Amino acid sequence: MSFGKYIIVDNYQPILFHKTISHDSFIRVFPKDMITSAGFFQVTGKPTEKDPTAIEVSVFGDSTTLKLSPKEGDEDVIIKTLRETW
Repeated sequence: MSFGKYIIVDNYQPILFHKTISHDSFIRVFPKDMITSAGFFQVTGKPTEKDPTAIEVSVFGDSTTLKLSPKEGDEDVIIKTLRETW
C-alpha cells in the first residue's frame, strides 16, 4: 500500500508530504495551534462514467509527534485541493 502523510492548517489547507518526513518538522513553518489535524492518507482512482478522473482519499492513523488525529472531513479537504491543482 502506497501512502503519504498530511497536516491540515486552519481546518482548510492540506499539506501533503512523503511518509519519511516527520509530522513535527512542519512546526517550524506553522505554529502547532494552526495545525488542526494530521495523519496518513492514500489516494485511489475511482473513475466513473460521469467523471473518469474521480479519486477517493482515505485518511488514517495518528501523528504521534504532534499528538493529532484525522478529523471528519479531512478527505474532502484533500480531494478538493488535489482537484484544484490538477
